[in-house]
Amino acid sequence: MSLNSTFTDGICPNIQKGLDTIAGANTPEAKNSKDGLLQALVSKENTNGVLQNAIDTKDGKKHYVDVTFIPRGTNSIASSCGSCTADDEVNPNSILVDIDQCITTKNFQFDETEMRKLCESDNEWISRVFLSKIDDLRNELDKRLITNISSNFGKFSDGTTAVKSFQMINSATSSANYLGEVSALDEFDKISASGKPIFVGAGNLNSYAMLQKIGCCNSGGTDLSGAGNFSFYKDYNVGSLLSNANDFVAFAPNSVQLLTYNKYKGSYKDDSRLLTRAIINDPTINLGYDFKLWLDVCTEKYIGNLSLRYKLFYIPSGAEGGVNNLLHMRATAA
Repeated sequence: MSLNSTFTDGICPNIQKGLDTIAGANTPEAKNSKDGLLQALVSKENTNGVLQNAIDTKDGKKHYVDVTFIPRGTNSIASSCGSCTADDEVNPNSILVDIDQCITTKNFQFDETEMRKLCESDNEWISRVFLSKIDDLRNELDKRLITNISSNFGKFSDGTTAVKSFQMINSATSSANYLGEVSALDEFDKISASGKPIFVGAGNLNSYAMLQKIGCCNSGGTDLSGAGNFSFYKDYNVGSLLSNANDFVAFAPNSVQLLTYNKYKGSYKDDSRLLTRAIINDPTINLGYDFKLWLDVCTEKYIGNLSLRYKLFYIPSGAEGGVNNLLHMRATAA
């Protein structure tokens, strides 16, 4: 095959098919980092009831997402019986958010010679390259999201935001301490948070989840056959970035949303021999990345990258004492 052939013709569908095919393979490039926070944010249990609509400004500069959600009720909406007056008009809240953050892989390049060494078809080889890059991009995005959340933890019912500890493990018997889970879940009841809380971390929390057989697989979503009173997502980055291996992020469903914007769609989409711009979907979670591939005609090498525009959005909470319904917790052993 020469560099003047139809190398990029139909490359996007073929790469996507290749990604979906080899995503579960036991190969180095198919490794799946334990980026649990990212996976929890885009999970159905967290996104149900919240609508995202990307707004195309047509100028290629500003990137907006319109977020629609039902506001939480407060005590102020209660009224006396017998009133026929419409005191409160119920409408979904709609907020236009500027998606001003972006993450991208480093540009990588390859040529035909490198592809031939692998004895694979062009599209399969490219798919393996992109699968590896997707994992790196996803893991870095996960770290950025944790860092953002670390500065936006909400208040416990006592008005404090500092981390609270809950004994999850009995060290003497190497067993789970269920009272620790009960106490942690009670904090969500105290701030009137609704839904099954989502816990993200590792350390003692991971040990507790395994002992209690609270299921969650970071590649296939929550295992409902082993569901407990909270949804657990394993993430080693949480402990590292929150300065304690046993710290974890705890939040109520819907309370924090990952907003994303894909640029390479509609009028910005392109697929030719010299340039490809499109969207590549993550084969393991509900995310799509902007994909750009172009031919450097001087060096006769193909150069590509993946990118994503994103922003964390904290849905306002009307519950007394609660801010974001997002809490900083620590699982201890004693």
